[in-house]
Amino acid sequence: MWMYFFVEKLRPVFWDEQAISRLVIPHDRKELVQALVTEHVQGQSEFDDTIKGKGKGLVFLLHGPPGVGKTLTAECIAEYSKHPLYTVTAGSLGSDPTEVERNLSRTFSLAKAWNAILLIDEADIFLEQRSEHESNRNAFVSIFLRNLEYYQGILFLTTNRLNTFDDAFQSRIHARKAVWRQFLLSRSDVPVDVSEEALEKLGTVKVNGREIKNIAKTADILAKYRKVPLVLSIVEEVLQYQQEFRSAFH
Repeated sequence: MWMYFFVEKLRPVFWDEQAISRLVIPHDRKELVQALVTEHVQGQSEFDDTIKGKGKGLVFLLHGPPGVGKTLTAECIAEYSKHPLYTVTAGSLGSDPTEVERNLSRTFSLAKAWNAILLIDEADIFLEQRSEHESNRNAFVSIFLRNLEYYQGILFLTTNRLNTFDDAFQSRIHARKAVWRQFLLSRSDVPVDVSEEALEKLGTVKVNGREIKNIAKTADILAKYRKVPLVLSIVEEVLQYQQEFRSAFH
């Protein structure tokens, strides 16, 4: 992109490093977000999907009525991580599938080129449950999920509602016992102290493989951020967040 502008108007970027301290959300949630963002920016996590390049993005879903601080949260995280914030609304991406796919792909590409945190506001149209009677809606969801699979940046989505979400998106927002063992014991960046009894307990929790990967990855990052070994209590803490999120759908 080429543009004309007045060079004398350029100024150094000054980041408000105290912005996140003024963000009023529960401390444990703020700590978790900071840990995830720090780890992603530093690019140190060993977790990845089986197919190289997939599932390496960091996606936050912020939900609630207008005025509760969804956009402010993304703004504070951008200041904290010292990255520009690129904001678009879902409606600005177009109204037909071809246009949406073109604009969404361009938006992700620009966010990558600018090393920006991307905020898609009012993203409900990309997240709604697919239906055999709504071909356009189905196309929007499919297009979004396809682009999301390979996006490697930090993405914030905002929505006012949760109960219409598509199941495929829920499993992405990152023999169960064997899967737990694979992700906890073989891919962690920190010492792991999780017993066979703990794995047995986790194996009884009704989550799918992708959810296990996301929970294990988040717990690993949180343990690393706290500079402690990865133990069952940290996994259960993250699992509790995931279950609270799920309960909001019902």
